[in-house]
Amino acid sequence: MQPAAMIARSRRRARVVVAMRSPGPGEETVAGIRATGGEACLHTLDMGVREVRHRFNDESDYLAGFFDLRTALHVDHAHTLSFAAVSEISRQDSVDPDDPRAAKEPIEVRRDLLTAGLTRDAGRLYGTVSASMERWDYSDVPAFDGTLIDQDHRDTLVLSTAAFAGLRVSPGYELRGRMRVLRQ
Repeated sequence: MQPAAMIARSRRRARVVVAMRSPGPGEETVAGIRATGGEACLHTLDMGVREVRHRFNDESDYLAGFFDLRTALHVDHAHTLSFAAVSEISRQDSVDPDDPRAAKEPIEVRRDLLTAGLTRDAGRLYGTVSASMERWDYSDVPAFDGTLIDQDHRDTLVLSTAAFAGLRVSPGYELRGRMRVLRQ
């Protein structure tokens, strides 16, 4: 992957990187932005766009993109709030066994994820409680005969909560316990 353009800016632990690559025939165009930094917080922002062009099949060309934001706020010496939001639009490969055989083009899939958590740190002991929601949405796809193939039966919503507990035995070792509850 050869970067065609790259810009980097650094100011007080903040960093922004923009990268882009131009495609050859039958390849992908990739563009992305990543920003990290902050004084009292740890922030990460990733965004990207991908264009896929096929050499002999124009109907299979598509655009895909994603947005990923993760942040942590240290409330005091013992508490940390964390948040993550991810949204992604992609196309599913046509070799997936769940894809309809009569589909004229790849199926567009949208994935959204939200997660929030609270961590309590007390010396060598720590614990985290978090909740998340993840949604998969499959778009209807045109068939070769011109009709639409309904994909709503594949849509999924997953709700989960999790609790973590840990003990730092030494700087290189720790014991962890995890419990997770899912609902689909």
